Amino acid sequence: MAAALRHVIRRSEAARPGDDLTPLQWAALRFFALANSLSRTVSGFASYNATSRGTASQVIKQLEERGCIRRLHSPDDGRSAEIRLTEAGEKMLARIPEGRLSDAIADLGESDQRVFARVVRRLLDQCRDSDDGVNVGTCRDCRCLRDTGGTLRRCSRTDRLLRTEELDALCVIHEPEIT
Repeated sequence: MAAALRHVIRRSEAARPGDDLTPLQWAALRFFALANSLSRTVSGFASYNATSRGTASQVIKQLEERGCIRRLHSPDDGRSAEIRLTEAGEKMLARIPEGRLSDAIADLGESDQRVFARVVRRLLDQCRDSDDGVNVGTCRDCRCLRDTGGTLRRCSRTDRLLRTEELDALCVIHEPEIT
């Protein structure tokens, strides 16, 4: 079963004709399009893709050289930078649909999608390396999300205010709700 799952994932990530980006470069573009501002870093990308920071840095450097992404250095910490897609990166990502795996999941019936979501969450929980502390999810289903009484929400882990559009973005410091 594990070998079949690996095969499904690799097939869904396979390069398409005329595609000159590697699967990891496509993964980076998709990650930076889907991640919240806190997670759009070299470390965030490395954690999400279970790769080294060195490999992540190389992929990011290649995408920067192609004009697909840019780094915005933090005014508070000169060592940290948020990575964002450029207009060229957004156009490149729009050329290639989300992928065959997403399409296949979308074609499942609603009850199968719910079962699949529970199975994936359980697999992630079981495979999580307790030493690295990485758990990916969204703010909307994180136990750190706090209501401020207004239109914004707050992350109690980082003490940051979150805009509504960030609630469904990927976060690499996610803490799942205890069920």
